[in-house]
Amino acid sequence: MAKVSIITPVYNTGVYLKRCLSSLCEQTYQDLEIILIDNNSDDELTLSIIESYRKKDSRIRYYKEPRQGLSIAYNSGLERVSGDYIVFVDSDDYLKKEAIAILLKEIEESGADLVGAGYYLKFDHFKFVRKGSRQQILTKIEALRKLCKNTGVNNYVWAKIYKAKLLKDIRFNESYNNFSDMEYTAKVLVKADKIAMINKRLYYYYQRKGSSTNGMSYKEALRMFACFKMQEDYLNKLFPTEHFSMYQSFYRSEIMILLGYLKSDTKDIYLPQYDDRNIWFIFKVFRYILWQIVCLKKGLGLKKIERRSEQ
Repeated sequence: MAKVSIITPVYNTGVYLKRCLSSLCEQTYQDLEIILIDNNSDDELTLSIIESYRKKDSRIRYYKEPRQGLSIAYNSGLERVSGDYIVFVDSDDYLKKEAIAILLKEIEESGADLVGAGYYLKFDHFKFVRKGSRQQILTKIEALRKLCKNTGVNNYVWAKIYKAKLLKDIRFNESYNNFSDMEYTAKVLVKADKIAMINKRLYYYYQRKGSSTNGMSYKEALRMFACFKMQEDYLNKLFPTEHFSMYQSFYRSEIMILLGYLKSDTKDIYLPQYDDRNIWFIFKVFRYILWQIVCLKKGLGLKKIERRSEQ
């Protein structure tokens, strides 16, 4: 039987960690190694939950990583895997019980280098379903086109299964931390020859207050924009005839930037430069209205949108 390595970074996720570990330990596919990388947690509840599950399940391998950062924890896990396949699961998220069995079956039968599944946005009292991917086999160029258009292929490293040999020489950029998924996913897709997507939702992406992607500040949103730009430049340098454009991701980033400005004290507000010719007019109107709301709140009066290069 093929062994599947699950990498789970942990940092003070407390009660959410219990739900995550239960979902991993109770998978219908049993030949697993569950690699917990503790990013120097100081929460007693988190540490006690880890110790409790280690005693109950010998497949759990626990490592203390003194350096903090999600990308650092991912890399630490990648250095320790011994499985034939790799899955990433964040410690406040969780899987359906049959997730690993379904992903493993798909990657072995399709011969793909990686398989991506759908996910639920999970809130405390309800879950939200986004439009997922249809069942399909893609070449790397097809997958990269869909990644840039955000249609069926996303930047998240979770809700996917990878051949271990595909990830052997690829590591997360530790200087980007929360947004290192973007560069990493692009490099993985560039290296892959065959990508499979399935129309099954197997992953619960929990939306909790205080997580790295919720309550984003304008500075974090600017960094997110910069990471999308880096991803676009990287792909266009490798494939100059393709003319990859991430304008949809840039637009979403600038909305997050404006929302971040609303919560901040700064009056130095601007939006990064990019080619927005393909953005629908109604979305441009919404952006303009939101910009004016930010300006008025900060006592700047009505003013034209100011743009600056992020290079």
